Amino acid sequence: MVSYTFTLAPKANKTGERSIIISFIKDRKNTSLSIGKTCKEKDWSFDACRLKTSHPNHANLNKFIERRIKIIDEIIDDFDKNGIYFTLPDLINKLKTSSGQSISLTYTSFHEDLIRNLLASDKTGTAKVEKDTLNALQRFFGKKDISFNELDYSNLKKFEAYCISRGNRESSIAIRMRTLRSVFNQAIRNQVITEKQYPFRHYKISKLKESGKKEYLNEEEIEKLKKYEPKDEKLSFAKDMFLFSYYARGINFLDLIKLEKNS
Repeated sequence: MVSYTFTLAPKANKTGERSIIISFIKDRKNTSLSIGKTCKEKDWSFDACRLKTSHPNHANLNKFIERRIKIIDEIIDDFDKNGIYFTLPDLINKLKTSSGQSISLTYTSFHEDLIRNLLASDKTGTAKVEKDTLNALQRFFGKKDISFNELDYSNLKKFEAYCISRGNRESSIAIRMRTLRSVFNQAIRNQVITEKQYPFRHYKISKLKESGKKEYLNEEEIEKLKKYEPKDEKLSFAKDMFLFSYYARGINFLDLIKLEKNS
């Protein structure tokens, strides 16, 4: 079974408007897709899932939503009639191309979907790294919405230089670049973009090497850290993660945040 509804994205843009999105749920998994339209919260009915008459273009936008509903229902019916098992990425990909209709899925919206899914799966550590990477990209481009095509080899190099200019260490930059690469790989697997749009054929993350002398804590300093009482939740989390890495014989940070609880 699959269910969906039209609603508003959690955050507003600079003009106070929020993106109108389609929220999907299937097999206890959820994702969302922007329809490329926005409105202010006061002009949206969460009960009717439509624009209120207070919006100056409510009639056309509501017709636009109705057309999308018809397309989605036809796609689901077609899958069911042919006995085809489908996932949410399958549905979204079909929706983007069906009947000549096109719903733009930008890098930003795709990455935000991944972050929401990580939070829903209680993978908060990974979600924080993903969000940090997306925020850094948005600061670099000076805007919220970034397309996949903008993240080409040239802009990856410029983004790397931008991070260095802000004092980021090469190890931190490498984590961001690996995160970007992972997003692209998932977008290709989900058929959101083609392999021709993959920018990491020529951009090599392995060239990012940690420079300078590495510092190590001695036994006395480790003991002080163990006894330290953090002043807030963030410091407590950082302390726990550092000590966990220490006891796990220096586990790589990326491997650390991908660990899952297994009962």
